[in-house]
Amino acid sequence: MPDGSTPTLADPMRAIRWWLYGVAALVFALIVVGGATRLTDSGLSITEWRPLMGILPPLSDADCTTSSIAA
Repeated sequence: MPDGSTPTLADPMRAIRWWLYGVAALVFALIVVGGATRLTDSGLSITEWRPLMGILPPLSDADCTTSSIAA
């Protein structure tokens, strides 16, 4: 736009391209952090949560303690 004309189609595409790069970088960062969490055995303190056997995780401290003792 050196001559002061109206914006072209390239300007919105540039914004979309940078937005997509940002989303891709965030997805990559999530994968890296998730992998590091998995490899170092850190993360949630719920060690035995059987999502296929029950829909809800332990909701109280007593349930959480009971489930961690049973494991």
